Amino acid sequence: MSATGPTPLFTVAFLACNRNADRYWQDASYLYRCGNLGLALRARGVRVLHGHYSRWPAHRRADVVVLHRPRWTLSLAWHWRRLQRSAGRLLADVDDLIFLPDAAEDSPAVRNGLATTADMRRQYQAHAQALTRVAGLSVSTEPLLEEATRLHGQASLPAATPAPAWLHLLPNAAYAGWRCAAAPPATQAPDRHAPPRLLRYLAGTRSHDRDLALVEGPLRALLDRHPQLRLDIVGQVDSTALSGHPRVQLHPRVPFSRYQPWVQQADLLLAPLENTRFNRCKSALKWIEGGCWGRPVLGSPLPDALRLDPEAPTAPADPEAWQALLERAVSEPGWSLDAGERLRASVQARAQVQALVDPWLRWAGLDA
Repeated sequence: MSATGPTPLFTVAFLACNRNADRYWQDASYLYRCGNLGLALRARGVRVLHGHYSRWPAHRRADVVVLHRPRWTLSLAWHWRRLQRSAGRLLADVDDLIFLPDAAEDSPAVRNGLATTADMRRQYQAHAQALTRVAGLSVSTEPLLEEATRLHGQASLPAATPAPAWLHLLPNAAYAGWRCAAAPPATQAPDRHAPPRLLRYLAGTRSHDRDLALVEGPLRALLDRHPQLRLDIVGQVDSTALSGHPRVQLHPRVPFSRYQPWVQQADLLLAPLENTRFNRCKSALKWIEGGCWGRPVLGSPLPDALRLDPEAPTAPADPEAWQALLERAVSEPGWSLDAGERLRASVQARAQVQALVDPWLRWAGLDA
């Protein structure tokens, strides 16, 4: 690699493994894990390709092929040898705890009644079967990295390959296409005495009923105490305790292409999470997204969020703790604004995808 970056002869292909080959660009996970890194690699002179594994042409070659959340199915098995032949190195990436069958009971789908433990265990085993066939695995958080070390002993690797060489920590970062805002000048700073008016809970997927249930009571009480407040619940979430409140609005899930304003226009963002093995491995994307626009995020003490901002305003899974956190955020607007600006600074310092490129290139074997 030259001092100015890799030569254009390097080619990296990111291949989605979702069920619908026409919809992978609508998957926020793919955009953050593959699209975002792809933008940064392309800026360094790497040729970047995107596609679905089932449509990867037999004649096409790449120095590195990255499979996003692969699962061993009849279809993937059919295409496997072709994928191996087309790649100098065949790697994989996951951003959730979806590969250890003994963790299936903590899956949000199981906990929210959307799948059985037995079905999820089979899915997790299928993910493990695919991941143990690749030459390297990148993951999004330190807790997930710890869980992934258990796969290392099952992987089809040369006997001397240590876990640190097979695994790579690739944290999530601010989406490069968003052009996150810098802190406003003092002349345009928001009023530190104006109470917040709009709270937003951006659920994303449809398996967050139990997460929102942690704060339903405290949120309803907060709305009753502060008549200026409104709450938006975005996504497919069932909340009978909140849906009938006159200042609660329910919105369908927002596609990523229209997601930015929903983050930017909120005064406070909410990120409650059950304390489960699955959730402890999640990345701080809600915090990263809020920090892009200096929006404070009130959430559970997620390890990756505390890595990003050790002073992040959090509350454990306790209604009284959440009530105290919500009340302070609304009653002390200056405190909330400070939290948002601190989060903005943390994102700018610790969550920029450009800083992840060199370590990833070295791990992928493209730094020669």
